[in-house]
Amino acid sequence: MPIPANKPVWGLIVVAWLVFICLTFAYYALAPSGGHDSDAYYLATQALLRGESPYGTLTGRAYLYPPLLAQAFIPLAWIGSQTLYEIILYISFIGALLVIIRTLAHHFPPQWAKWLWLMPIGCYPVWEQLFFGQISIWLCLCFVLAWDDYHAGRHDRAGVWLAIATWIKLYPALIIGLFILRRDWRVVRGALVIGVILGIIQTIFAGGFVIWGDFLHTIIALAGEGREGATFENHSIFGFASRLFLPNNRVYSIMHHEGLFIITRWGLTLLMLIITCIGIIRPRLTDERAQFDLSYSMVIILALLMGAVLWFSAMTPLLLVYPLVIWHNRMRLSWGIWAISYIGAWVVWMSHHSAPILPALALSWGTFGMMGLWGLCVWRVIWTTNTHPATA
Repeated sequence: MPIPANKPVWGLIVVAWLVFICLTFAYYALAPSGGHDSDAYYLATQALLRGESPYGTLTGRAYLYPPLLAQAFIPLAWIGSQTLYEIILYISFIGALLVIIRTLAHHFPPQWAKWLWLMPIGCYPVWEQLFFGQISIWLCLCFVLAWDDYHAGRHDRAGVWLAIATWIKLYPALIIGLFILRRDWRVVRGALVIGVILGIIQTIFAGGFVIWGDFLHTIIALAGEGREGATFENHSIFGFASRLFLPNNRVYSIMHHEGLFIITRWGLTLLMLIITCIGIIRPRLTDERAQFDLSYSMVIILALLMGAVLWFSAMTPLLLVYPLVIWHNRMRLSWGIWAISYIGAWVVWMSHHSAPILPALALSWGTFGMMGLWGLCVWRVIWTTNTHPATA
């Protein structure tokens, strides 16, 4: 990041970050629901140390990830203090956030720097991720480092970051599909080699293949049921369709009809998947950098939407998507859709706490914002040929 020319502005940004860190850590450490997800990781790690499976229920502090995450936390569990474990985890989140913004700042004009550093402070998904101790910030870091390495010509290493992301949560595997369709075999090779190595390491540490059966059972159950009772705040396509057509004591559904739920869920998923593949295979956009950035963004968005659950805390990868979409779509429409996604998250959060029951569409601003961002990427890649000046 360049040396700031406007010291008072940067002084205010530093103060804003200090307040941001203090508030998020206070909630994370003191609120009853603070650190909910970090507790789940800790309990899963403790189960592994006792020789038990970390998988089981889909409710409460459930562990829903590949074994790698729980295994990676074993050294922290050896500390013997859950409080110290959670402090170290929180510090790692802030560190990852700082690396993300600093890396992004190298790819944009100097005048963008202050906005990039302010972006996480006003982004509700980042607040929620820090409140609950969610590891989506690590995924965002992997996506940013993969994107940075790709533009630097380090394609094999870009694949390494995507392999690590895939073994933290499964959905980044869909992002590797982007490089298969683009026939960028160096990225695919890096992802495949490291992915296989990490898979073998997890199996060895787990003492065999039994843990994979438990994990597979959990993932199948999650894909079919979601997190029952929590669909009012689930912004995936699954959550959106369930709000519209399945009963929930927090939602006024349009109607209760399981057939329409299935049609909406899979119809939207297939439609968006087909359009995305067409955009990757047959783009009209001639600017190679813009084409890659927007294809990468729309695949990240699609991968998030296709999962069974999408909480606001899992939308942290939008820290990469937002600046890319705005930079390559500098028009009023892009700012309007950004506002729906960025500000709509705060609106939905306030709605959750203002009324016990709300209409399905009123609770779907998160979904609409994600779809709008995806649509902007598709429009630029498939239907336009004009280019913007290259980034700094």
